[in-house]
Parts: sequence; C-alpha cells; structure tokens
Amino acid sequence: MLITGESELIGMQKASEAVAYTLKEMTNYSQAGMSTKELDEYAAKISAGFDAKSAPYLTYGFWG
Repeated sequence: MLITGESELIGMQKASEAVAYTLKEMTNYSQAGMSTKELDEYAAKISAGFDAKSAPYLTYGFWG
C-alpha cells in the first residue's frame, strides 16, 4: 500500500493505534484454556469502540 496524502497517513496512524491497543488488551485478557472464539469476540468488542470490524469476518464470515 502506498500512502499518497495526509488524510491517508492519518487514517493509517489511527488504524495502527487501534490495532496496538487491541493487541495489548487481548494479551492482558487471554488465559490458558480459553478458546480462540472467546478471544476473537473480546477483540471485536474492543474494535467496535474504534468503529472497526474484522476483515476476515467481513470477507469470509470467519470468526474464530
């Protein structure tokens, strides 16, 4: 992907911040024995706070 303007740069920065935050929260939330579905559902709740959605879910209907 090539960033061609300031608005695209800002969008990528916001997306990166959302991903970083989500990964950190998932790390803290995860426990031995939990399913990937539980972890995915938790990530979806966090992502919704950023008005973001899972690309694999939107494209393939895959969710854990």
